[in-house]
Amino acid sequence: MNLRKLVRIILCTLLVVGPLMIPLTTRYSGISTQSQLSFTNYAHLILTQQNTPISSKDLLFVRNYSYLDTKNPLIIELFGIPQIESVNFSLSNIKAPNYTIRTAEEPEKTVSLWNMKYVMGFKINQTCYLHNISLFIIDVKKPFYLDFEIYNATWNTGTTRIEPNQQIYFKDNLDLQNQAGNAWKTITLNSALTLNLTETENQTFFIALSQYNSPSQAKELAWGYYPSIGENGYGPAYNWTSGTLEPLEFDFSMRVRVSASNDSEPEIVYPSQINLKINDIPVQNSAPPAEGKGVCTITGNFDSSEILILNFTSTWFDTVSFNASVKVYGVNLFGNVLMASLLQGYSLGSMFQAEDRNNTFLIICAVGAVAVAGFSGYRANKKRKIPINAMRSMESILVDHNPTGGLVWSFNFISMQQDTALVSGFMSAIKTFLEEMKVGGLKRLGTDFGTFIREESQLLTATCIAGEIGIDEEFWIRSKLHEFLVKVEQSYYKELQDWKGLQQ
Repeated sequence: MNLRKLVRIILCTLLVVGPLMIPLTTRYSGISTQSQLSFTNYAHLILTQQNTPISSKDLLFVRNYSYLDTKNPLIIELFGIPQIESVNFSLSNIKAPNYTIRTAEEPEKTVSLWNMKYVMGFKINQTCYLHNISLFIIDVKKPFYLDFEIYNATWNTGTTRIEPNQQIYFKDNLDLQNQAGNAWKTITLNSALTLNLTETENQTFFIALSQYNSPSQAKELAWGYYPSIGENGYGPAYNWTSGTLEPLEFDFSMRVRVSASNDSEPEIVYPSQINLKINDIPVQNSAPPAEGKGVCTITGNFDSSEILILNFTSTWFDTVSFNASVKVYGVNLFGNVLMASLLQGYSLGSMFQAEDRNNTFLIICAVGAVAVAGFSGYRANKKRKIPINAMRSMESILVDHNPTGGLVWSFNFISMQQDTALVSGFMSAIKTFLEEMKVGGLKRLGTDFGTFIREESQLLTATCIAGEIGIDEEFWIRSKLHEFLVKVEQSYYKELQDWKGLQQ
């Protein structure tokens, strides 16, 4: 073999094979890419080198709920997830319905209010707003007038009991003639009265009724009550006629209507007004604060990595309801498998992109290879760049469960503005349409939103959303999706077959 031919072979070999010998300890912006890095972190690292914004966690689950409430827990079933990092809630239309505190709804007897003063206590769970009160009052004759008062409470250490303290509302000679013949008579306040827990004790307030100052033509009224003994009562109730509180062993009949808010829509509330919590984590008011909206993030200490049980609690009297957008972030087994499949064909090629000088070296390699060995060297160089170009173009990967149609997992290489569940449903709808039209399955779909590359197995469907890519890059992505589906079904076939989908 002559010297010229030998030099040509050696040079060609160095230009084509040499770049593959770059050590794996090459650094990207000062961060090591040695093998101890997880596949997912490695993918994030590669994409960061391209100055592409990426999500720091995998989005494992996302769903919008049109109705949740504090009466029922939310149960989320997640398939094959070894670790959950956080659950994010965005709540809207938080509704705490106006509530009526009821005492002795069915009175057995009545007591006269003429020249008498009686008080009846009631308890509240939280600060709220009093709008009106209905009282079971028998009108013996017309006309009739009533003195009406509201007191906060104090604890009397001497008598060791809760008692009326300061008057916070007063209305004398209240005319009830227009409600003659009705047993339950309603007293509506001109404006809502704040019942503030910080301004009373034992969460108690008192209603006082009397006919001390009634006009001479006024007639006797009687307040209905039901006998109560010890802990069974609502009270306490007192006879306050002589200025001294005399305990009574019965409960007066009342209906106290309150709301959690005093805004234009009193049932639509800020979460802070009702102490709304998710798994004992307070729901914060949205920023900027808006009626009926709140946010909450729960991290760590989950009872199960695959079954999430989320309990909603509130200090409001009644069931609180709301809409919710729920997102679960963490590390997904499917993600690890897929990242491994993608990076097997990517890691060595990515070394060319380590530093600017490598890009220059690539050009020299390509030109040299063409000059010395013809287009075979150029094709080899281009082949090594296919995984790099493919990974650059990838925006999101969605994995659907074929039997249930549910979105099992999604991974966003960049921050997607679109709802992944919506995108998944869109692709499923197109696939169903094509099958019904008997025109074959859906493998590729080009849209302004992106290029959809789809691979199916018996139980799973993987869809990659990518930018504009060539045939070679599409083939590479498709092969990796196929490899991923094969690996997952081989390892978790029974679990996938038995899975019933995401359930509330």
